[in-house]
Amino acid sequence: MRATSASREYNLTAVTVGRRDVGEKDMLLTLFSLEAGRVNVAVRGTKKTVSTLRGATQLFSMGECLVVSRRGSDLLTEWIPITSFPGIKTSLEKISLAGYMARCATELSSVDHADRGLFHLFENIFFILQSNTNYDIMKLIFDWGFLETSGQAFSLEHCITCGCNLDGMKRVRIDVAEGGLFCPECSGGFDLNDSLPVARETIEFGKEISLIAAAMRGDRLSAGDAAEVSSAINSAAAPALKPVAAKLAGIVGRFMQYHIHEKVSAWLVKL
Repeated sequence: MRATSASREYNLTAVTVGRRDVGEKDMLLTLFSLEAGRVNVAVRGTKKTVSTLRGATQLFSMGECLVVSRRGSDLLTEWIPITSFPGIKTSLEKISLAGYMARCATELSSVDHADRGLFHLFENIFFILQSNTNYDIMKLIFDWGFLETSGQAFSLEHCITCGCNLDGMKRVRIDVAEGGLFCPECSGGFDLNDSLPVARETIEFGKEISLIAAAMRGDRLSAGDAAEVSSAINSAAAPALKPVAAKLAGIVGRFMQYHIHEKVSAWLVKL
């Protein structure tokens, strides 16, 4: 975020993730931005057909904007559109997943605190979501990436208790409350009623999902890189991997509920 001491203006690259009317002519927008995380801004005169800011009021629109800092809500004064992600608006399933991600950004991200990795994850999934229909895998990638950026993801390689390498171990369990996997030797220290067995293939699948999420958190993907990531998503969505993907999604979903927000699982509208 860049600001000047005189005008207290700053520039953002942002996606509109929330909006509400204020009076008859104005709106209050929630932007999820690269430079400042979640930002609430007022927009004046958005109902005028000649307003250059109307594009900013459309949900899931992405643009470069100029904001003036002031008491109360900051004021959006310029909006240069980048994309409205038109491919997302072609199906209810895509809109539902985009809405889930937007709600996570609205309710779980920090105000005026940049999280560049989370923003890039957000925008890259939006770009790929326009043409890829493997919604369950993309939601899993987003959830895992969200856990990683928030520091709540569990290690897929080491026991949470003794730190030993779990490679090759078959009788691994996970305890959501404790926050990770534990090896057979450490299982005696946990209540088995509160833990779940995790198959070796689920852990290996998790590593693939983690690699995809890491690629999407790094920076805005080029067209070529986006095509490679989309191909990796398609591979992860292969019919033979569906049981493993469902198992991992269940575990990650529990982590999101326990460590991030207890109601997060209800935010995705099933269509």
